[in-house]
Amino acid sequence: MFTTGAVLAAAATYGAFGLVGSMLGRPSALLLLAVAVLAWACLWYLRGRYRLPGGREAVQANRDLAVRGPAGMLYFGALLGVGLLTEMSTPLVYAGAALSLSQGLGWAALYGVGFGLGRSSPALAAALIPRRDVNPAEIARVMVSTNRKRSRWLGLVVSVGAFALATTAAAGRLGL
Repeated sequence: MFTTGAVLAAAATYGAFGLVGSMLGRPSALLLLAVAVLAWACLWYLRGRYRLPGGREAVQANRDLAVRGPAGMLYFGALLGVGLLTEMSTPLVYAGAALSLSQGLGWAALYGVGFGLGRSSPALAAALIPRRDVNPAEIARVMVSTNRKRSRWLGLVVSVGAFALATTAAAGRLGL
């Protein structure tokens, strides 16, 4: 249920961004916005940042809703699957939203499916482990603290690669 909530909510949210971009005719300004957000992501990772300006890391999920069986898992998956208002948000999450605006509904919805699967994969992996003494709080701790430090280089590489691709696409769209 957690993964289902993550995938459905992310596909719907990022798909909505793509729909808005499509309704606007996918102007070049939206792609330039994505390039700017990706440039910010590169700088953010290079400077070793962990918190976003105006971040919502102090805001937690509603515990009463999250523990209500399958519906709670669906809610919690949806919240984390979108990723825009969570402790684990980075500039790359916002770059995904900007790219979704610039690329249209189909691309954006598929991006959302991939993003939701990626965000929920640790929980899905834990559910598939034969041992049932896996502590969900420990998984969250590893994702938020331990894994954060290990994944810095990956965030930088993805930011630089996506920046290069988006810049090339923007140059092509603008005829440069």
